[in-house]
Amino acid sequence: KSMTLAELLPTITEAESVELLTSLEDQSGLSSSLPYSIGFWSTELLVAIKGADSYLKFLETMGPTKDWRAAFEEVYEIPVTDFYKTMTPYLNWLGKDFSA
Repeated sequence: KSMTLAELLPTITEAESVELLTSLEDQSGLSSSLPYSIGFWSTELLVAIKGADSYLKFLETMGPTKDWRAAFEEVYEIPVTDFYKTMTPYLNWLGKDFSA
């Protein structure tokens, strides 16, 4: 049985976060509003950590031709998978709102 987001988030581990977020990169994990929710929460966390200017710089750096991963690592100076791990406590916290 697959878990709902509300069931998964409060206890998601780093490994599960990396697996979930990586699955969304190639669209194999796409279903319902999950990509939009995860994208919103990822953007929110990036802006909270590094500010809106860095997010705008990421979008500008990526542009229409640059690989998004290369642009991400250039602007945020961390590998994408490390950011996915950083998302884990935030996803746990968000999951508690689903449970409330």
